[in-house]
This record gives sequence, structure tokens and C-alpha cells, in this order.
Amino acid sequence: MKIHKLKLNAKYYEDSERGIKTFEIRKNDRDYKIGDVLELREYIEDISGLGYYTGNAHWKVITYIIDDDLYLAPGYVCFGLSPIAEPEQEDAE
Repeated sequence: MKIHKLKLNAKYYEDSERGIKTFEIRKNDRDYKIGDVLELREYIEDISGLGYYTGNAHWKVITYIIDDDLYLAPGYVCFGLSPIAEPEQEDAE
């Protein structure tokens, strides 16, 4: 299991944290696997392209992966996610 620290746009953060948004679509540049943990960190980006982390974060475990170029842009995956408590930080990326 790996822990992936990821930016999550502030406009999606609350829905993800509440469990309304139970998926993520991401570029598969980290070799994501079922059972990996996502640390989703709230991020605000301004119109200049600069941004900052708010300090808010929550954790999800990957329970399902769709990796199909018929439905997603090549190189992208869609994760099904379930909430978990903050894990110990052993193998974070």
C-alpha cells in the first residue's frame, strides 16, 4: 500500500470529504493500485495560476479502478473511493 498526497481543488473538497463525491479522475502517473490511500489536500488556485494549500485534508482508500481508453482520456484512470481514518505515514509519495 502506498499513500499518495494529492491536491484537491477547493470546489470539490467538501463534497469529497462528506462522501458525496466518491470518485477521482486522475492521470495515472503514480501506478495507483487498489488498496492505496489518497491524502486529499484542499488546494485553492487563483486566476494567476498560483495557489496554496488550506491545511484541510482527508483520506480515502482506492476500492476500484477504471482504466479504459474507451471512456477516459488515454493515460487517465477513475478511482472508486471509500473513506478511512488518517493512516500512519509509512510510504507516502
